[in-house]
Amino acid sequence: MMRMKIKKKLLIICVICLLCMIIGIKTLYNWVQMEIVKDLTNELPHHNLMKTFLRPMEYCNSFHHINSGEEGDSSISGYSLELVHMVMRHGARNSMHSLPGIELPTLSCKVESKFENISRFLDRTRQKWINQKKFGFDSLLYPNKNKCQGSDLTPFGMKQHIMTGRYLQRKYGSLLNITQLHIRSTGYTRTYQSAVAVLLGFLNHTYLPLVRINRSGDASFCSPSLFSGSCHCPGADKLLTKAKKEADQVEREDIDKHMLMNRLRGVLETEISVGVSVFSLIDVLMTFACHAIPLPCSQNQRKCVNQSHLDLIFKIQDRVGKQMVSGNRNYIKYAHLYLHPLLEEMADRMKKVARRKPVESFVLYSGHDITITPLATVLGIHNGKWPPFASRIVIELYKRTENKMHYFIKIFFNGVDVTSKASFCKKKTLKGFCKLKYFLDFVHTHLHDNGLDSYEEGCSSTNL
Repeated sequence: MMRMKIKKKLLIICVICLLCMIIGIKTLYNWVQMEIVKDLTNELPHHNLMKTFLRPMEYCNSFHHINSGEEGDSSISGYSLELVHMVMRHGARNSMHSLPGIELPTLSCKVESKFENISRFLDRTRQKWINQKKFGFDSLLYPNKNKCQGSDLTPFGMKQHIMTGRYLQRKYGSLLNITQLHIRSTGYTRTYQSAVAVLLGFLNHTYLPLVRINRSGDASFCSPSLFSGSCHCPGADKLLTKAKKEADQVEREDIDKHMLMNRLRGVLETEISVGVSVFSLIDVLMTFACHAIPLPCSQNQRKCVNQSHLDLIFKIQDRVGKQMVSGNRNYIKYAHLYLHPLLEEMADRMKKVARRKPVESFVLYSGHDITITPLATVLGIHNGKWPPFASRIVIELYKRTENKMHYFIKIFFNGVDVTSKASFCKKKTLKGFCKLKYFLDFVHTHLHDNGLDSYEEGCSSTNL
């Protein structure tokens, strides 16, 4: 009897200890998450966002994909990394839209004191870069204004890409000659500053002033030298117009969209047209959320936009996005036509490596969501989600010497190895690698496979 009582007491003690351990681990896990976000934003995100920490914070990209990933992890004997292409979206920015009943927050575009060393360094090099017309227009190299204007990159957006650069240094610093760079940016300060931020984390400051950042005429990164001196493509514009009309129709018919707008009208106590795009809603509301500013409320502060509204907004956006990249034939055709020049340029550089001709070992394209989305669509790796701030697509080229030389590629989307998901690599990978030949064949045939005889024909066609 006594033994039974002792066993029962021990069992109770064990259960209590187990519960304490579970509670302790959960508390520690939550604390670590909070500290990570606090470190990146200097204050906690809006408390509503901390409840689920799912889709909205994934879009902000506070820590999900920046400081971790599978790039450069190949430890298989006999493979050597030869070339890296990276296409990225700029970091977090100020809103480019406005909505009735919502007063946009005033964001500081001043680099914080903890980054004063960066400010001093760039102050010394800024005038030199401008004098040498490294980029072609006078622009701050980093956010350094008391008030953000338009769609300026914010200091948080810059920190995202400094982290990206440091991550790349850890991954590629011992594998590549990282001074052999080719950097391109579109003609916006937010993409240019994002490229600078990556370089700040990636390079020793000694090399930074020596790097030339080339300006691209548009987000497709078409090089006129590869296409008879012209990258004008009216055919792509026509396809995009048709694709947007189709996507707008899908969004208008979404039953959740009408419910969402009614709920927002009730919260903000103002008339918001059902025609307002979900894109605009995300752009405005996530400007608050990503920069740790409380979400907007009614004038009497009794009702506020909350997590449930954001969840519903992203549910609609992801649904529309998935339909666009998988079922909207006009968009799919547009993506292939629009980004063909970029694919050709990548393929040309890879072929030069295979022929042992000198090329840069690291190539960075600093662009937009309208670069990332069509590229992911063309490669067959897009899931329809609007790409987060500071998103990246990385294509690595490896050499394997075994009797004769062979070349392989690996593809990553926000740090995740998606090589086996690429349309031209499915069921064809070897130890996680995809033959370069499959990519080159794809670049050669993908236009024809999508009903286009050639890039020139597609761009000039009036029948699209």
